[in-house]
Amino acid sequence: DRGFVDDNENGTIDGILVDKNENGVWELFLVDKNEDGKIDFGIIDRDEDQKPDLVAFDDNGDKKWDRYEKL
Repeated sequence: DRGFVDDNENGTIDGILVDKNENGVWELFLVDKNEDGKIDFGIIDRDEDQKPDLVAFDDNGDKKWDRYEKL
């Protein structure tokens, strides 16, 4: 499942919520902070306790995580 977020309601998607196993708990929130159509970072909930565990960054825009930070 996916949910699309438009926080500032300007018609541009700011983020995408991803529920990979379709159990109703979002495991991943992909964020396009500058609204350029590229994901800037992802907030990851590894254990599905609805609390984020990691932030993953795509620094060079190649759609692969370049670094992670624990929360």
